[in-house]
Amino acid sequence: MLLRNMLNKKPVRVIRGAKGDQSWSPEGGFIYCGLYKVVACWVEPGTEPHCPGCKLVVRGWGGKSGFEVIRFAFNRFPNQDPLVNGKGETMPEPDYEGDE
Repeated sequence: MLLRNMLNKKPVRVIRGAKGDQSWSPEGGFIYCGLYKVVACWVEPGTEPHCPGCKLVVRGWGGKSGFEVIRFAFNRFPNQDPLVNGKGETMPEPDYEGDE
């Protein structure tokens, strides 16, 4: 689905759960983080990607269970409610101008 969103330029809603990175995840439950554009995808590790649009392939070693992992990069749409981390602190809006 994320690949379809990237190819069709459709936004995705990002929700973070309590089991994620402690600096961004809520202490319990879930937190809505807004709308994002899927800007890239790549396979790591593995052989040739099995999806059109994937740009980067890392070869030579397997994932935790020996399977390929497809990763996606997101950019947050501007002018949304402030982004809040797991401690309830307002975070600055991402600046994607310098990122590739």
